[in-house]
Amino acid sequence: MTKSSFFGGSISSIYSMWLFSNIAFAAVNLMIPVLLGFGAVIVAEFLSFLVILYYLTTQRAK
Repeated sequence: MTKSSFFGGSISSIYSMWLFSNIAFAAVNLMIPVLLGFGAVIVAEFLSFLVILYYLTTQRAK
């Protein structure tokens, strides 16, 4: 094994790791707002359900 081939191999592995980390970082950055949006929708649905349930129970009590 010559020094140049070893150097090239290490560079390519470092580059592939850098590329992979960048892709993973971009994917996480894209997923965060999507997850936050889903979380907000789920929380809003749950809160509206609780409000409707509370309203129905109070109306029935009267």
